[in-house]
Amino acid sequence: MAATRKTSQSRRRAIRNPVPAQRLDLYPNDPNYPIRAMVIRGTGQRFSVVSLKQDNGRYVAEVLDNPSLRATAATRQAAERKVAELYAKQHSRIAARRNWSDVPLSDTPEEDEADMRVIRRRRKQKTYSWEQVKREDGYLEG
Repeated sequence: MAATRKTSQSRRRAIRNPVPAQRLDLYPNDPNYPIRAMVIRGTGQRFSVVSLKQDNGRYVAEVLDNPSLRATAATRQAAERKVAELYAKQHSRIAARRNWSDVPLSDTPEEDEADMRVIRRRRKQKTYSWEQVKREDGYLEG
């Protein structure tokens, strides 16, 4: 009786959650796998790093999102650490450049007037239906 109950419970769980219990990870936990997922601690931003061994025995690591960020080192961990620091510095510089206090929250009256002139001009123009456009371009006959 207990075995029957367990199988019916697991069957109900399988119906409610069709995802199998085994999940294939994008990045396996193999330490020799060249792609690693990393997270910037301060911002929580995720990125991926590829690290490969060169012919001279050193390791080169680069960020998948930005291949121009590269670092080389004697060990894989050191190369990954260096490229992660470069990536974090670059993103902190981008955030520092983006000073949101300088961005006006609303348009000036002159910008509003210019927008209204464009809207009025567009209202005066003749409008075309999509069928008319296709007919003029030769996609429809008639």
